[in-house]
Amino acid sequence: MTEKPEEFDESRFIYCNNCLYWSGNELGQCRRNTPTTENKYHKAVWPSTKASDWCGEWKHRKVPEQNYDVKLDKFIEKSDRSRW
Repeated sequence: MTEKPEEFDESRFIYCNNCLYWSGNELGQCRRNTPTTENKYHKAVWPSTKASDWCGEWKHRKVPEQNYDVKLDKFIEKSDRSRW
């Protein structure tokens, strides 16, 4: 008997650590917009957030599966082997 796969419930994952625009571990930076200079050093920075924070701009971080061996094989097939 085949089990029905669990449906993806996006509401369980709408935190910064699963967002396309977020970079970090427990603490990180939101890269959704350009950095701002609202600090005493006048240095441009992205907003700091915790992994468990969330906002209305969240977008799922989809990491495509890559098959680098296939891409390398195609590159080798197209390359000029006389240069080797």
